[in-house]
Amino acid sequence: MWHAASTLREFRGDSHLAVLTAAGIDGVTANVLAVAAGMAMTGQQQLRGGTDEEWAAGADGLRSRGWIGDDDAITEAGIIARTQIETDTDRATAAGIAPDAVEHFSSVAHLAVTASKQIVAAGLDPTGH
Repeated sequence: MWHAASTLREFRGDSHLAVLTAAGIDGVTANVLAVAAGMAMTGQQQLRGGTDEEWAAGADGLRSRGWIGDDDAITEAGIIARTQIETDTDRATAAGIAPDAVEHFSSVAHLAVTASKQIVAAGLDPTGH
């Protein structure tokens, strides 16, 4: 089940990258938007990389789209755009998964949630990090 969940997460990530690319959003800009939306921490640049100039260019690009304001906070247009990107990602991901696989995974998803909570409560890191 752990492997299946990891595979699904990676597949959704690939779908997300495709949707972002189609929207003309590169990795740095996507991270700037995630920070603006409160979906990522302010130390995201150090975590994900990119120069100060690349981050500034990403922010400038988002401002020109009206997705963030001069204060670097997400705007209503940015919220709408991010929501659409997530919806498109979900749609692209679902298109690549057989309906019976979704049904099967859904039937055991509660087991994964329970196991995850127990792993975290025990202070274990199943990734080995």
